[in-house]
Amino acid sequence: MPYRYRVSLEETDNGDTEKRRLVFDTVNHDDIFSVIDRIAAKSVLPADETAEFAVGLKLFGEIMLRHRGDPLFQELLGQVGAFIRKLKALEDRSPADAEA
Repeated sequence: MPYRYRVSLEETDNGDTEKRRLVFDTVNHDDIFSVIDRIAAKSVLPADETAEFAVGLKLFGEIMLRHRGDPLFQELLGQVGAFIRKLKALEDRSPADAEA
């Protein structure tokens, strides 16, 4: 079942220029909120970077899958797939364990 999302990106501080905003709808084969929770449980990144990493990875991964026949993405498929398998295989650990 595809999951549907609305993504919003808003500049918060960019000097004197007018702040820009981007909003777009997207579909993903995974529940991105669940992915964020699973990555957070592994404590592979600081807590304040987990959502940023997970959302970026899932948005990029979905585009890569949609365009897997494009030579631009073909080279990355195996490498990104191996990275994701390695990430999934990591054991859950507490944030204290991650610092040790």
